Amino acid sequence: MTASVGTTALPFAAAHPSLYEAMFQLPIDARFAQDDAETELRAGFNALGAALGTEDGTATELLWSALHGMSLLERAGRMRQEHRPDRIAELAARFAS
Repeated sequence: MTASVGTTALPFAAAHPSLYEAMFQLPIDARFAQDDAETELRAGFNALGAALGTEDGTATELLWSALHGMSLLERAGRMRQEHRPDRIAELAARFAS
């Protein structure tokens, strides 16, 4: 994984909180990581997997959930903002293979 995934996703979540909430928190009938998901959702999932350099859906879900959790905790003020680059670098290092 390149750190660019995190440096793109987290600022997006912060800049567009309502859209992010609609995408990832509100109950909807979307199947983001499933083979029969809508084309746009599957494309997003595949792009995240490509950034990881893997087609392993489990690893992609794990990265997606880690970024989602970080964005929610940052938004709630529960993570030190100045440590974001370090968190992203650490996450990228753990997904590097």
